[in-house]
Amino acid sequence: MKSKPDKIFLPGGFDQYAFLGKHFNIADAKILILGYGAEPVADRMMIAGAASVDIVVVSGELLLQSRMNLKSQKVTVKYMDYDQMSYDAASFDLVYAQGSVAFKTRNLIATQVFRILTPKGFFCLGETVSLREDPPRFIKDIWEASGMAVLTREALLEYYKERGFVIDTIKNLSHSLQQFYLDSREELDSRLKFMSAEEKKELKKLIPKLNHEINAYLKQGGNKYMGFIAHLFHK
Repeated sequence: MKSKPDKIFLPGGFDQYAFLGKHFNIADAKILILGYGAEPVADRMMIAGAASVDIVVVSGELLLQSRMNLKSQKVTVKYMDYDQMSYDAASFDLVYAQGSVAFKTRNLIATQVFRILTPKGFFCLGETVSLREDPPRFIKDIWEASGMAVLTREALLEYYKERGFVIDTIKNLSHSLQQFYLDSREELDSRLKFMSAEEKKELKKLIPKLNHEINAYLKQGGNKYMGFIAHLFHK
């Protein structure tokens, strides 16, 4: 979905960026953002005085969309896999990921993030978590359909600890998911009104999947099982 001005269609909304700003000095920092949709965050980082901001997305289509969404011409957008990034070691003071790395390749992604951070670098991670040890099948199906490997809050902390990351602070942003899914419903309905029959045909698998996820959270009790936590780690 293409972001509206000053609107962010990601779990955590702008709350994750606000959380970061309370604990990390963005001025003069070299920053890497993992994932499409965080362009408004990148723009704010440039306004806050970041030395540089790069965004990595995982497809050529998202590369074009990301560039279109940006206001700042100083933000660099690149297309590469998160688990095979070509940046040199110790390239960034901060890596920022908002709902973008909870995949089965998390092991490789975590290794890459650790490698490209400076010795005193930080990792701001907002990630979907399971609020129950064993969520119901309909919740697992949503995550599996998106290729996500979702952990509980406790398991996620232990995971990154085992890979050398040290936790600085945490913020529970689960409350933001209600607004995220309401905004997603509004945006999807708005887009569907102007889509041609051909476009709807091309997205015939994606649209039902999005509808199912939105309804699962808003109408089927998904809020009991789906959470979102912002973390600030350092090396």
